[in-house]
Amino acid sequence: MPREATQEQGRIGARTAQRWLEATTFVELPWNSYKNEALCEVECLNDSVKVFDLAGYFLKEERTPVSVEVKNVTTDSHLREKYHEFLAVAYSSTARRLSKSRADDKRNFMWVSWHPFGPMNRWAHLESPDEIQTALSSHKELLGDHEVDQQILRTVSERTWVLTFNPKQESLSLDADELAKVLTALPRKKSTL
Repeated sequence: MPREATQEQGRIGARTAQRWLEATTFVELPWNSYKNEALCEVECLNDSVKVFDLAGYFLKEERTPVSVEVKNVTTDSHLREKYHEFLAVAYSSTARRLSKSRADDKRNFMWVSWHPFGPMNRWAHLESPDEIQTALSSHKELLGDHEVDQQILRTVSERTWVLTFNPKQESLSLDADELAKVLTALPRKKSTL
């Protein structure tokens, strides 16, 4: 697929995932990497910077940040490898934040793909510390000169979400007008209106 078509498919996927996730009324994703790249960045242990497709926060009192990686694809071709890179970045950026004596922002990481990926017998374990450890073994460069910390593995596991989107789900979501009306009535949103 030509690069321009792939980028457009990515933009469409990011917009669709943003609408779908915001329609849950529990998350707000005001930044996307196509318009606000710097706001979608995370720093890793090896001093590299990685960019997620979407960034925002949960609409709860703490306003916990969330970074979202979107894969608008029609096959599972290479999704497991891309997911492992996602996990390794999630670990590395969390470890960097915690190791640099910064306040823990408790960032969550969401993976949204249009297609599930295998092996399917691992599906229930995709967010596990073992899966993150496996991902790190393929992306050791993201560790810099740090060792893997078991507590950080558990922390990242608790903060990782794996979602599979089906376009039919859009018909079950609130549209923009409905969402605007609902959000004004929700206490979790009132403080940002």
